[in-house]
Amino acid sequence: MKNNSFQNPKITNNLDVLEIKKENFLENVFDCQFTNETINFDIFGIEFNGCVFKNVDFNGKLINVDFIDCLFEDCSISNQVMSSRTIIRSCFKKCKMTGIDFSSSLLRSVSFEECDLTYGNFSYARLDFIKFKKSRLKESVFVEVQLKNIDFVETDLEKSELFKTNLKGINLSTCNIEGIVFDIDSLRGLVINPYQASLIVSCLGIEVKDN
Repeated sequence: MKNNSFQNPKITNNLDVLEIKKENFLENVFDCQFTNETINFDIFGIEFNGCVFKNVDFNGKLINVDFIDCLFEDCSISNQVMSSRTIIRSCFKKCKMTGIDFSSSLLRSVSFEECDLTYGNFSYARLDFIKFKKSRLKESVFVEVQLKNIDFVETDLEKSELFKTNLKGINLSTCNIEGIVFDIDSLRGLVINPYQASLIVSCLGIEVKDN
């Protein structure tokens, strides 16, 4: 039965510790914890399931890697190309994710809390039950994104681009949207505050005068 609500990661209390060696990442990894590590080699074609990453620096490339039921805290995942991948029931907290590419990916029940996703690319992705809280999405790109049950809370969307993306019912009233770029059709049904409305009117080249 299809689940119609946000789901937290399903992670066991008894996690194994796996040594950071390339030969340990040649097949799917289940129920492991990685703490204070740097991964300097590329990881290709596997799935991490039920894993916890704390203060992990992903220096190597993540190529065709999926994440199911994973938790990331204080990790560096910047400039990773994770396009056309699957990330389900996973949580990112206080992670550096500048320049990350989620284009054409499926993200379901994923939360980003106090993360830096500046220059992030979500184009052509499918985002279901996603939470952005107190995160930075400056100059990020959302083109032809399928959105369903998305929460933006106190998130910085300055100079982001949103095109051909249905924003109906999405609440950006607590977010910074200065300099945001959009097409008119995408804005239909968007929920904003009065100050933001003035910003959008200005972007449309409309001049408002008091009588």
